[in-house]
Amino acid sequence: MILFLYSDLPADGLHIRLLKLEPGEKEDYIHCHLEPTSTADARGTYECISYVWGASTEVRRIIIDGHWIYITLNLFLALQHFRKPDEERTLWADAICIQQTNPPEKGRQVQLMGQIYENSLRTLVWLGLDHDRIAVETTDFLKETSAVARSLCEKYGGVTKIPILSHEENPVSQDKRKWDFFQTFLGFAWFSRVWVMQEVGIAPDVSMHWV
Repeated sequence: MILFLYSDLPADGLHIRLLKLEPGEKEDYIHCHLEPTSTADARGTYECISYVWGASTEVRRIIIDGHWIYITLNLFLALQHFRKPDEERTLWADAICIQQTNPPEKGRQVQLMGQIYENSLRTLVWLGLDHDRIAVETTDFLKETSAVARSLCEKYGGVTKIPILSHEENPVSQDKRKWDFFQTFLGFAWFSRVWVMQEVGIAPDVSMHWV
């Protein structure tokens, strides 16, 4: 099987490629198609993947339109997770949907990034695999702490009006183990990316995946 070769997009800056991810189980080869379309026609028909590219030395092969293409391991794992077992899923992922070896096209597509995320159904944030099995406990802790913070704001009339509370009065968990998990969560490389605010801040909906 030979490597995939891109067909050029129109140079008007009004077209993108959508990734049609075919259904399959986790261990199946990843099969997909690239579908060029106008930004107007694409609006509201796809989901964007927000992720960290990862090391360029860690790559996997997927099949696009019957040809191989190499992607980083992190994106490969994301596609495995987001693939549905019984129906096609329409996605947008920069490493695949933008022809990375074509600088003029890449420049035009980068200019469209804000519009691409804003016009999507949602942004799917891929944090990666939960090797330490702490994702559930960490996210539960985040939800509990957010609820406590909202309650304190309502009680005192705003975040700046919350007084310094004693250890006994403070309803926020003091469990060091849980705060260590939170530190691990914030340590993900995804949070340090300069594109985070664009990919999440203007998206109509966001879901975060750490599995």
